[in-house]
Amino acid sequence: MENTIYSNYLTKFMIPKEWLKSTFITLPKKSNAKKCSDYRTISLMSHALKIFLRIIHNRIYTKLEAHISNTQFGFRNSLGTREALFSIQVLIQKCRDVEHPVYLCFIDFEKSI
Repeated sequence: MENTIYSNYLTKFMIPKEWLKSTFITLPKKSNAKKCSDYRTISLMSHALKIFLRIIHNRIYTKLEAHISNTQFGFRNSLGTREALFSIQVLIQKCRDVEHPVYLCFIDFEKSI
């Protein structure tokens, strides 16, 4: 039943308006939060919308996964920081084995704005 409902929404591109209503609340990161940066915002939304968005996300991810480079570690289900660091360690070791110099540059873009 639910699968049919979601299929209809996907084919007709019509989402019920009540699904689109979200409530944003702020949660303190620490007990004595005073500045805006001491809070994080979360969105409370419809469970039906969350399921619908997960279906869309999975369909998009499945299509795009084949086009993403093997060296892309961020924002992927099966890869992350650990795999990236392991790859770098393997690269360094292979270069050392053949006495080839290695030059690395790490940039933290988190506070670059």
